[in-house]
Amino acid sequence: MTPIFHGTKKSQVHLDDINGYASYLDSIEDGTRVAVTVEILVGLRTLDQNAYYWKIVVRILGGHLGYEDEEMHELYKTHANFGESTADLLKDQFSDFIERCIRWAAIEHGVIIPPANKVKA
Repeated sequence: MTPIFHGTKKSQVHLDDINGYASYLDSIEDGTRVAVTVEILVGLRTLDQNAYYWKIVVRILGGHLGYEDEEMHELYKTHANFGESTADLLKDQFSDFIERCIRWAAIEHGVIIPPANKVKA
């Protein structure tokens, strides 16, 4: 799997994980041809979506089942067949992930999680 390194352009590109990027480059044999692509990331999940997910979706079912937040997050990802980080999901992808978590909580555990517009996260 080819890793993806994210960053922010401020006259230059400032990578979020410069050490990981440097380590990955060091793992490539000198003389190997490579391609570097710059893609503008738009539409990533919002802070409001993230707050709702962690403060409401994770905590309600996690509290019901007796899990800490990170444990519940991992359980949601496992249930949704989503083994990687949710940090880089687009808004609609993250909304879909949240909806699958809410449906699973209701169907499998009888726990109703209120919609985002009905709670303050």
